[in-house]
Amino acid sequence: MAFFDEIGKTLADKSKEAAQKAKGVAEVLQLKAQISSENSKVKELYGAIGALYFKNNREEPADDYQMFFPEIEKSLAHIAEMEAKVKELEGIHCCDSCGAPLRKSDLFCSKCGAEVKAEEVVAEAKDADWEEAEDAVLAIEDTADEAEDKAESIFVDDDAE
Repeated sequence: MAFFDEIGKTLADKSKEAAQKAKGVAEVLQLKAQISSENSKVKELYGAIGALYFKNNREEPADDYQMFFPEIEKSLAHIAEMEAKVKELEGIHCCDSCGAPLRKSDLFCSKCGAEVKAEEVVAEAKDADWEEAEDAVLAIEDTADEAEDKAESIFVDDDAE
């Protein structure tokens, strides 16, 4: 019996030790996550400082950081172009009142409630209808071409026999 008591005691001690190690590992992981979170905050704040500095000192010619400004301006313009292209491809335009993104089918802005100008909606609908009609005509022409090719191949095969 003493043997089993000793094994039980050893198992209890080892389980306590494992629990303490697991608790220590969990604390380390939690601290590392907090450190990572704080590092992210610091990076965001550095970025905010840089953005604010850029905004406030854009026009100062004797600034040590002035050499970076044209590259930033160029990148911002390129980003704006790409965002406009994405909006165009997704069929999104902006509200005249607040600048929020709108879909082609929207009649009112979901952010400010402003009515989307009817002529814009009609013009976009006409453009969409025209594109759909054009696609349908092209599909019909393709089908007609395929039918004509098939008919030619049938008649050519009949003539060969």
